[in-house]
Amino acid sequence: MASSFVSYAGPFNKKFRNIMINEKFMRFMRENNVPMSPDPAPVKILTPESIAALWNKQFLPSDQVSIENGTILTNSDRYPLLIDP
Repeated sequence: MASSFVSYAGPFNKKFRNIMINEKFMRFMRENNVPMSPDPAPVKILTPESIAALWNKQFLPSDQVSIENGTILTNSDRYPLLIDP
């Protein structure tokens, strides 16, 4: 779940990210019996709360999309495509 989030969620807004994760990715993983934790939240898996708090201290907005964007950026080997209006 976390790797698919980092790989595919960057260009999309929060509404579409939620659809992708909750309806598409989760359904695929359940249908194919992919082992995962009961609550596979990508941001919780990839970004400790202390890091998110540090980002907020450094003036990154504290909204969920900004935290998700920071998570994608810090967990990408290449420059990710992020579209943040």
